[in-house]
Amino acid sequence: MASGGRTQKAPAKTDTSSKNSKPKLNRASRPRKVLAAKKVDPKLDRIYRENATNSPLLRLPPELRNRIWVMVLGGRVLHMFDRSRKPRVIICNHSLGDKADAQRIKAIQRANCEVSSEDIVTYEGEYKQRHGLLKKTCTAIDDALSLQLLQTSRSIHQEAALIPYKHNVFSFQSVFNLSNFLKEIVLAQSSAIENITMVDTVGRMLPSKTVAKLLETKLRGLKHMTWFLHLYDSQRARAGLDETVTVFKKLPLQTSTVAVTQWVLHYPVESATLCLELATELEQKLLAGS
Repeated sequence: MASGGRTQKAPAKTDTSSKNSKPKLNRASRPRKVLAAKKVDPKLDRIYRENATNSPLLRLPPELRNRIWVMVLGGRVLHMFDRSRKPRVIICNHSLGDKADAQRIKAIQRANCEVSSEDIVTYEGEYKQRHGLLKKTCTAIDDALSLQLLQTSRSIHQEAALIPYKHNVFSFQSVFNLSNFLKEIVLAQSSAIENITMVDTVGRMLPSKTVAKLLETKLRGLKHMTWFLHLYDSQRARAGLDETVTVFKKLPLQTSTVAVTQWVLHYPVESATLCLELATELEQKLLAGS
């Protein structure tokens, strides 16, 4: 207060933000909302309504439209990879789906036949050969699945935005490959994923607590998991198996298919009975819940 009773203004602060503040990093922006906003500009809303009325495609019954979206955007096995920490994908050209492939391996083992390296997945190189991964290059998921369709209409986007995640199988070479992918998509997308495949050798797929929490948080809609498990040494693999199963059994799985093989280049092939017993044990543990 001044002596005359008047209030004095505080001295203006010098703007030093330009001097002291650090430059912001230009990070790629991620979509905050996947589905269309509830409130729409009236002019745009009129256009949307006209499209829904005039478009032969959008005039089809919802059930038929949904079948079209699934045929265009779903029904594939997507091999996911990391390139500079960005998800990249190869659409599988193997004649069998991953679940059917795992069941075929187990059928051969039940017949107690000698299994050759051409019949089973024994290590990563042969898996790539069998699934045609060496003949293609990785592309962005938007390009691989023609997701540009979702940008053609608000109505189409609203109906089909989550179909690529719900109606495709996502195949990963490691749990870290999976976690990197989950970090790049929003919760609505990851929660729509129902089917994944893990192709891994025990000893490489040991999730940390942080990764385990990420999987539990993001894969809320997961229903099926196919696991191609390649053993280097079955005795030393038990600890790694227990840690991995503990993480994945916390997910809301309804079914699981496990195919166990061994790397024949380093160790003799275990009897088919032992491989089948371990596969059955793991399938039961995965569905046991937390």
